[in-house]
Amino acid sequence: MKMKLCALLACLAVFSTGMAVPAAVDRQNDGQTITKTYELAPDENPELLIEEPFEQDGLCYEYAQMTGEPVETTESKTISQTVTVESQSTETEENLALLAGSIPYEADGYAGTLTLLPASVHTEAKGYATRSYTVSETRTYPDLAYNDPSLIPQTVQKDGLILTLSGVTWKGTGGTGANGSLIPTSYTATASYSGTGSTRYATGYLTTADYAGTVSKTETQKIIYEVEYRGTPIPEPEPQEKNTALPIWIPISTGAMLLGGGVTGAVLAVRKRRKI
Repeated sequence: MKMKLCALLACLAVFSTGMAVPAAVDRQNDGQTITKTYELAPDENPELLIEEPFEQDGLCYEYAQMTGEPVETTESKTISQTVTVESQSTETEENLALLAGSIPYEADGYAGTLTLLPASVHTEAKGYATRSYTVSETRTYPDLAYNDPSLIPQTVQKDGLILTLSGVTWKGTGGTGANGSLIPTSYTATASYSGTGSTRYATGYLTTADYAGTVSKTETQKIIYEVEYRGTPIPEPEPQEKNTALPIWIPISTGAMLLGGGVTGAVLAVRKRRKI
């Protein structure tokens, strides 16, 4: 029964369509193991490689196991990447502390590590703003003949700014007038000046740095599968039993007919009897 089933399944395998063609077929030394090797794309289903039991050289082979090994290719390239961080200073040494010595890279299937290039570190202002401030100045003008504000400068300069007179105090020195009143012979003026200045300052800083390194990408081009079949001997068909029974003669009238020899023998015996 096993021989008939194996042969039938072998015929079905031969006439089936879509069966992958093995790249190699190897029969091991034990004579009862056949390994078929296939090359498939990563997205192809290896389960379709498994064949139904088949007959070969008196053995019926059935699926035992399958192994797969990917065939990979690796591509490498050198790339650079710029990183920007916020900082509070233009000092390179301070900003280097804000930067990592290396960074991971992963894009378009490539992966690797990029290393900082210290010479590429550069800092510039993130933005600017303006603030105002007040500048004050006090000046003294002695030996003035009169306490007349027109005798003192109305503006002065300080730190590149023009300050405007904002107030004056007077102090008189000198003799005595009629009726004992004090009449100063000179005056000293203390003048106050003020003005508004403005300054432009950075609101923050951006530090940029370049990183560079070699990254690689590994792809599976194909997968090599080995499908193993184990064979078992097909049992020989059992011999059919032969009829060894002795013929039986049954007398009919004055003759006899042989039973077990078939109808033909019986007819011949009857005809011979009639001729007598």
